[in-house]
Amino acid sequence: MINAVQSATIASDIEILAEVKLKDTNEPVTGVTVTLTGKRPASAYQACVTDEQGTVRMQVRKPGTYTIRVTTDNFEIAETEVKVVAGDRQLSIELLLTRKTVV
Repeated sequence: MINAVQSATIASDIEILAEVKLKDTNEPVTGVTVTLTGKRPASAYQACVTDEQGTVRMQVRKPGTYTIRVTTDNFEIAETEVKVVAGDRQLSIELLLTRKTVV
């Protein structure tokens, strides 16, 4: 049996689905690390690697503003802020990567 505190915790999980694609071709980018950080000190930190469709799924427990960032050697840094509000169940975002120019 699940008590009220446990069920509230379970219900509060919010999934963030991030898709990482090439800006010029819209193709998925696989094998890059996507990080999720919160704005408060000592906030939760997650790092995931994109799958063959260029996606990652991350979970947050509390409403707030989070930063999602892709850093890799071959592409410029891509970063966006996501605002999670009470009642959200799933958010989808897209990050577009630009190849670094070789000089």
